[in-house]
Amino acid sequence: MSGPDRVSAGAEQVARARERVSVVLVEPQSPGNIGAAARALHNMGLCRLTLVGPGEFQGLEARRMAMHAQPLLEGAQVVSSLEEGVAEAGLVVGTSRRLGKNRRPVVDVREAARRAAQAALSGNQVALVFGREDKGLSTAEMGRCHLLARIPTADENPSLNLAQAVLVMVYEIWQVWEEVADPGGYLSRDLAPARETEEMFVDLGQLLGDIGFVNEQNPEDIVLALRRLLGRAEMERRDVQILRGIFRQVRWAVSTGGGGERKSPT
Repeated sequence: MSGPDRVSAGAEQVARARERVSVVLVEPQSPGNIGAAARALHNMGLCRLTLVGPGEFQGLEARRMAMHAQPLLEGAQVVSSLEEGVAEAGLVVGTSRRLGKNRRPVVDVREAARRAAQAALSGNQVALVFGREDKGLSTAEMGRCHLLARIPTADENPSLNLAQAVLVMVYEIWQVWEEVADPGGYLSRDLAPARETEEMFVDLGQLLGDIGFVNEQNPEDIVLALRRLLGRAEMERRDVQILRGIFRQVRWAVSTGGGGERKSPT
């Protein structure tokens, strides 16, 4: 592909990728922050804003902060749960400034943006999840994310305003897209939507209970650890199908004592 054609193809890929990235705000408390977040999306060429359980956000303060992004604000998708908001996303990136044993894997915001940008270029839906202004995302909500991004800040004042955090993340994604000419192998990746991975984790939880690997004292910790492990793999649809087939086969073998005709794993 010649130079101009290559640039044109890259621009078309980026234009399509922009439509696949959604910013998800979980229970945002300030209409002004929602409006400013909408403006940040518009600044970086994004058009999808999802709000999980927001209060009133169409008032004067939100519209004033949104500026030219008012149509994006008015078209925001409102959902009642994070699960609903990220159901179709093949890659879910959460954000957190706090570290801890249940907050892994955590990557630098630039690395998270690179992976998000490339996932969108390859045709996958991407969700960028931001928590509440006062306390961020819960541990359970972080467990729904494939990876967590951390924006390095000064120790004296580590907390970013919600809209500032959104702008930093989408700016880093924009920087990746600015350099795109040919995403190569990323075009062939078909990441599993969060809805399908959640179904897989339900199967996994049932299997672990059947074989006695989890008990009443530790089920959530074990499943959360496995979420972190499998989340790092950025699984494709076929990966999820294979694992669910294995889980079903093991459950069948346990229930029958391994005897009888072997069931198909898929």
